[in-house]
Amino acid sequence: MKISEWKRRRTILTAWLKSHLDNPYPTASQKQELMERTGLHETQLSIWFRVARTLSNTRQGLLHKLRAEHNEARRAAGQPPLVWKPLNKPGHTNRNRLGTRETSILTAWLKKNLDNPYLTHSEKQDLVARTGLDPLQVVGWLTKSRRPNHLLHKLRAARDAARLTVPPLETVDVGARVVVAETGAVGRIEGVGPVAVWVRLADGGNAGYTADQLRDAGQVEEAVAAALDAGKRKQPEAPSTTPAPKKPRATPREDASTTVMAVAPAVPIDVDVPPPTSRDKPIIIDDDDTPAPPAPTSLDKPIIIDDD
Repeated sequence: MKISEWKRRRTILTAWLKSHLDNPYPTASQKQELMERTGLHETQLSIWFRVARTLSNTRQGLLHKLRAEHNEARRAAGQPPLVWKPLNKPGHTNRNRLGTRETSILTAWLKKNLDNPYLTHSEKQDLVARTGLDPLQVVGWLTKSRRPNHLLHKLRAARDAARLTVPPLETVDVGARVVVAETGAVGRIEGVGPVAVWVRLADGGNAGYTADQLRDAGQVEEAVAAALDAGKRKQPEAPSTTPAPKKPRATPREDASTTVMAVAPAVPIDVDVPPPTSRDKPIIIDDDDTPAPPAPTSLDKPIIIDDD
């Protein structure tokens, strides 16, 4: 794209924004007119206006800059500045959360397109017209529903469980919507032969099945809705009000270096004490270091010599 072409488109969009500072949300007819003048797609146009309305701590969109310039011009002319209303598309109180009606319409479309949950251009335009949402909101809702463990996977799991409970076809009618029990593929009956039933699948393929392998698509969808409603009505169990029993206090483990032993009270025990023996006599030790004198012998007696 040439720079001059982008400048021309930006000039057209900026001029429209300057004349709609109080309500920067173009209607369907205004969008169509801007698309014809700029040559942009509707998604590109919606992205441009969304970026222009951005206001955060780190980024200020073109709309808020134009509002500030408008109030500066009023102050210079001696007029009081305008107080702008909060950004909110008419008919929507919260742009990040869809209403019940819009969600029901999108969920119904998703239930019918579980095998190919991607919008064509005509389907997107139809959902935008029925819900009143922006194309970005419709695409964003479907993108989120395709994430793991979100609505699409829950619907597929409910369908897989429900189709096993639906009985096989009793009557085979050309043009009837059917579900293949083994794979869950959705299609329409194109012909009935003596051996097989020919089904045109949603992905464009054509295959033959027996009546026992097919289920009525309407009954499967009803079973899916019933399974989902049952899951919604299931309430979590209320927590028990009975206090849990207290666990016994853990005893400290004995350490090799320190052993804690409980001292039991003394209890008298009748025991027969044997009489003392010689070995049980106490040994008396004299603490005096002076050795005792030896006992006198015959050699130690004095010799008396008579001098007469």
